[in-house]
Amino acid sequence: MFSYEKESIPIVLLGILSILVIDVPFFHYPISTPKYLVNVDTKVNYIPFKDTKKYATIKRCGNNCSEVKYHYKKDNLHLSILVTDKVSASSDSIWGESRKIANTKFFYEKRKEEQLLAWIDKKNEKEIFITYKDNKKINRNELVKVANSLSIK
Repeated sequence: MFSYEKESIPIVLLGILSILVIDVPFFHYPISTPKYLVNVDTKVNYIPFKDTKKYATIKRCGNNCSEVKYHYKKDNLHLSILVTDKVSASSDSIWGESRKIANTKFFYEKRKEEQLLAWIDKKNEKEIFITYKDNKKINRNELVKVANSLSIK
């Protein structure tokens, strides 16, 4: 005989577990996993250093919205690529026209401990942020080279 109470408990627990797993950014996934869990599939063909550790984190950013952050690390170097599957009206300072790189779609900003490159991919309706952290800054053209090597779906 079918019992709704006995059957609903595992379904509820499975639902809660799936929300926690997808919404906890400290859970590290293999780089290729986000395309199977959320609507974000990104590949990078150029990293300005030889990474020793790479992984992805996933976080929900609202209804039908996910943030996938791809991490590439080596010692103190850390390059991350944040891709959201929804374009927002972000109030981040990077979107100021004075930060736009001439004749490109990219916005660039040097911050205290990091460099940031951002743009909107209107074709795929994605917002992308590339963050580079190291004690030594790199040329912004290196970040543009990373951005141009991305394949976004």
